[in-house]
Amino acid sequence: MTWVPTEKRFEEFIEDYLTSLEDDGLKYESKTHRSTDTWYDREKCIIGGEYIQFVKDSQPDVYKTLQKKYGGNTDSKILSRLNKEIGNKGLIHVLRKGFNEIQGGNIKTVYFQPSSSLNKKYREDKYLKNRFLFVRQLHYSPHTEKSIDVVLFINGIPILTIELKNQLTGQTVQDSNYQYKFDRDPKGEPLLQFQRCVCHFSMDNDRVMMTTKLSGEDTFFLPFNKGLENPINPNGYRVSYMWEEILTPTSLLDILENFVLFTQESDLIWSDEKKKVIEKKKSVLIFPRYHQLDVIRELQKQVVLDNVGTNYLVQHTTGSGKSYSIGWLSFMLINLFKNDGQDRMFDSIIIITDRKVLDRQLQDTVKSLEQVQGVVQQIDKDSKQLEKSLGSGKNIIITTIQKFSVVVNRIKELKGMKFGVIVDEVHSSQGGKGTKNLNKTLSVNLNQDEPDVDDDRVNEEVGKIQMEMKSRQKQNHISFFGFTGTPKPQTIEIFGTPQPDGSKIPFHTYTMRQSIGEGFTMDVLKSFTPVKRWFKLRGKGEDVELPESRGKKELIKWVDSNEETIRRKVSIILDNLLSTTVKSIEGRGKGMVVVRSIDDTVKYFVEMNKQLKERGLYNRIKPLVSFTGDVQLEGSKVTEGDLNRENGFDGKDIPKGFKNPVYRVLIVCNKFQTGFDEPLLHSMFIDKPLNGVQCVQTLSRLNRKTRGKKSTFVLDFVNSIDTIQDSFQNFYQTTILSEETDPNLVYDLLDEIRNYGLFTKQEVDDWCSIFYQDKRRDDGQLQPTLNTVIERWRELSDEDRDESRSKVSNYCKLYGYISMIHQFDNIELEKHYVFFEYLRKKFPVDSLERIDVSNLVDLESLTLDIKGKTDISLNPEDNVFDPNKYGTGRGKDEEEFDLLSQIIEDINNIYGNVPEGTEESSKKLIQNMVSDTEFEYVVNSNNTDSNKRDKLRKIYDEKNIGTLDISTKLFEYFDKKENKERLIQLFISKPELLNQLRG
Repeated sequence: MTWVPTEKRFEEFIEDYLTSLEDDGLKYESKTHRSTDTWYDREKCIIGGEYIQFVKDSQPDVYKTLQKKYGGNTDSKILSRLNKEIGNKGLIHVLRKGFNEIQGGNIKTVYFQPSSSLNKKYREDKYLKNRFLFVRQLHYSPHTEKSIDVVLFINGIPILTIELKNQLTGQTVQDSNYQYKFDRDPKGEPLLQFQRCVCHFSMDNDRVMMTTKLSGEDTFFLPFNKGLENPINPNGYRVSYMWEEILTPTSLLDILENFVLFTQESDLIWSDEKKKVIEKKKSVLIFPRYHQLDVIRELQKQVVLDNVGTNYLVQHTTGSGKSYSIGWLSFMLINLFKNDGQDRMFDSIIIITDRKVLDRQLQDTVKSLEQVQGVVQQIDKDSKQLEKSLGSGKNIIITTIQKFSVVVNRIKELKGMKFGVIVDEVHSSQGGKGTKNLNKTLSVNLNQDEPDVDDDRVNEEVGKIQMEMKSRQKQNHISFFGFTGTPKPQTIEIFGTPQPDGSKIPFHTYTMRQSIGEGFTMDVLKSFTPVKRWFKLRGKGEDVELPESRGKKELIKWVDSNEETIRRKVSIILDNLLSTTVKSIEGRGKGMVVVRSIDDTVKYFVEMNKQLKERGLYNRIKPLVSFTGDVQLEGSKVTEGDLNRENGFDGKDIPKGFKNPVYRVLIVCNKFQTGFDEPLLHSMFIDKPLNGVQCVQTLSRLNRKTRGKKSTFVLDFVNSIDTIQDSFQNFYQTTILSEETDPNLVYDLLDEIRNYGLFTKQEVDDWCSIFYQDKRRDDGQLQPTLNTVIERWRELSDEDRDESRSKVSNYCKLYGYISMIHQFDNIELEKHYVFFEYLRKKFPVDSLERIDVSNLVDLESLTLDIKGKTDISLNPEDNVFDPNKYGTGRGKDEEEFDLLSQIIEDINNIYGNVPEGTEESSKKLIQNMVSDTEFEYVVNSNNTDSNKRDKLRKIYDEKNIGTLDISTKLFEYFDKKENKERLIQLFISKPELLNQLRG
């Protein structure tokens, strides 16, 4: 029955499409290979007749020269040499470079698309001579009659293999994978050898997967889909993009010329045999994943349409292969032409990383894509190297943003040059003085409109101000391409693509959800274990008066950093390290402890060493510690190096030292929470408040995959499930900015500052005239005006002083940010910006007296309650940010003071003031209350306090009676009116306690 869906009909459909398509003058022919056919050489993996005809058509002089030498053996000589060169150098090298024959010189295997349509001779004589062949059921083996569904050939050379499955016959892409793994053994099969074909595809009606290396049952397949799932195609198959976008002649040539890469990847591993860390290298063949191919091609089209001067945001998360995407983008941009291939769009492409030491992986990846030596320049020495590279027009420059600050006033050779700037981790690189200096460096000698003023001195001053304004604004000779997986609202506003409704979105996305779903990264929220601490304090000595808010914070901080608290936390960490971490990843798992201060890193390190020795584990499990600077320990200053030497590590390269299997724990405060890619990191123990981007980046240290890694583990002493969930939800899917920041806020804020009467317009003008003089100016002349303003400021009321200082600071932040997006023509805004930047440095710094509570209280009781493991789920929805609301500034609230005894009582009411022996029951009661949705609604509602009390009393009574294991003593305690009312009033007055108390 011909109407029954079959795999054969699926093959025919793809064949019909490709053979009927004429693509830039190129077209597929098709053949079906029968087992008796001899036109395919199974040993040499080539259709000899196709390749010989290509040589005759495209290189007739070469063929004639060889024919004179070899006569009737010409064809066999050419094919034997081709086969040998592919075997020795790999298919990609031979496709791009051809191969040399001693009699005929260089013989090409394919001709790629010309960069200019004006090169008609090359197009007619070379490019259009390429021969594309769609072969069905290729009997590939010299030993058996097994066949592959589809093989695509260019000039007789096999490029891709495809195993097809039709879901309507009960088979899927997984069956194709199985077939490649268990029925396509590469041993003894020339076509299936590594580098003999570029890629092997598994494909059903809905999904595509690929591999570049067949390794039997160890073959690893990557998804090649348009998202986590391919979208529904109203006109046919979900996978139609394969033959419509990927397998067409021009697309395939583009992939072979510009994307496919044979390179070596290296990794540092511990060698048990050599007892040291060694570098292990492996050869890999990289075929772009769909999103990588898509983002480069979409940017290529859009940049040509937009011309130079537009910003683009690429939201690609960990696991996206970002280093390769950045590399491919840089080479695409430097080879991008306009005016029919006559003019390059960019003179130089600059790749920026915010790390002070150049990212080695990024450098190596970009260098590996270099097909012509000298195109890529790594700036890994000093700023003079950057200056020289920019001035000489080096094609692709890799550097750090810090180096631009040094050369900003020294580059003079850049007039008229156009730049493409690719920023890695743009959420942290972009913004601030680093980016301003980058813009300024690349914008020297721009043609400025002449200001309409007669006075030469004023003319020079206004010109300088306008130059400063223009250097900060969007530049029509610089295109920015920002990459990040965690874009902040400011990042989206600067780099995002405007939409008709006023919102801004990333130009392209590869989301955290897709990366996890496709198996490129681990889901670090699958096993999250919160730990709730309950404690009770008692005062000792004099009942002193303390600032209430700061006093409470210091008391809680004292509890968390207390020797007994850390002792118990370390005990819990080691219990989980031994029961979970070291058993994971085939016994190779490691952990990271993240603490809130440098002092705590030392306390944890000392205590962990002590407990490991007490447990008899110190010889096989040791921690490393990392922090900047030095810290006091037993009367002496110590550094991370001093402490690590105690544990046998005498090196500076902690990531390398951490490879040693004896070092199972790394204790950090701020270092290694970003940019630390250790796949063996399985567990994280958190004793530090985290939120937003910092939370995502810190926990994401666990998400790298490696052999044997099937899970991760997070134990958190501080943060609530809601905080962690909200932080990750922001970046789980596409991140959108609802609208742009209103530029009129700058004018409003300046008017409010002027109303304080701190300065006059003339004073600001005169100060700027001095500031913009040449280098011979006397900087002392800047001081009198600033000092006068500060004296006026001192005469304001306390409230006005605080508000005005806050508004000046906010103006600098707001103008500095929004001037990168909107073009302001009013130089008064720029003058005040510069004036305020220096004025705010003259404001006296309020130094709050440090509160030392260590001699005022004792820890009476402490309980660390380990909750059950939680799988924190996220919604598969896009996240919409509102633009930052830069407040117009407000004064600081006056500190309220209270007696230490009252502060202790308030804290104990929250964290542990219940009858002895009833701690567990009381915890359950309070947890039941704060987790009640109605309780939360009432606490946060706009009702009167009286109405809130009535409703909360009802909930309180229900929860109290409903606690099954409540003791009589506890019931009597909570049933007392004063205790009930005190707890209820606490929640009414301080609703933020809800989040603090949730487990």
